[in-house]
Amino acid sequence: MTLTGEWRLPPLRGVVLIGDAVRTALAATPRLWPVWLVLLAIAAAAFAGMRQLMGDQLVLAFPQAALSGLALSAATAVPAALSIRGFLGAPLWRLDRGLLVYVLIQLAFTVCGDLPVMALMASVKAAKADVATLQWVGFSAGTAAWLAMLYPSARLLPWAAGQAVGDAQCTARHVWSAMRGAIWPVIFAVTALSAVPYVVQNIAWGQYYYGRGPVALAVASVVVVVQEVLVVSLQAVVYRRRIAEAERFSDVFA
Repeated sequence: MTLTGEWRLPPLRGVVLIGDAVRTALAATPRLWPVWLVLLAIAAAAFAGMRQLMGDQLVLAFPQAALSGLALSAATAVPAALSIRGFLGAPLWRLDRGLLVYVLIQLAFTVCGDLPVMALMASVKAAKADVATLQWVGFSAGTAAWLAMLYPSARLLPWAAGQAVGDAQCTARHVWSAMRGAIWPVIFAVTALSAVPYVVQNIAWGQYYYGRGPVALAVASVVVVVQEVLVVSLQAVVYRRRIAEAERFSDVFA
């Protein structure tokens, strides 16, 4: 699609990326649905396990929270990497260095974005804060961490995708440079694909935590999977448009 006139605004260029991500995910569904079922099982098990671990504490102690977060990040990174391969037409079931590097990249983002929030929540809990304070701190800290990580994660978005498909030239330095001037459409697309699912997921998780049962668990799990699939599809789209086939798609970022 050639972007001219009104299409040159970053949000509208971001809409093109979102549309491409949705089409890419739908086209790959016949090949990738078993992978996404595994992702759904991981999400449901994570929510149920977290509820069991937390009991009535609302917040886990930091070591337990950190280990749980890292384990979940590693577990979801594997089907995410397989999805990227499916989106980009690469061999799917291959255990190689690219898969390991993809998992390590996701763990690094978890360490930088999630672990500081977990540490803060644990310290607030240790100070015997009430439930309302814990909820306010959790939401505020989580939102602040997401905003702080938004720019670097969006600018490095194609990096992990390139690693997943074995593109040795797709280094962090190369991607950081290649994404110069292309970041705002990507930020818009990431935000649009994440914001509403984030709110819905947290509402559903709250309902499940306070005993609303399997329906809330199912909603939270499905929303997580849909968000993950679309964001990973966006990752593959941006890699293809900006790195692998940049000359064909440069108009999207012009």
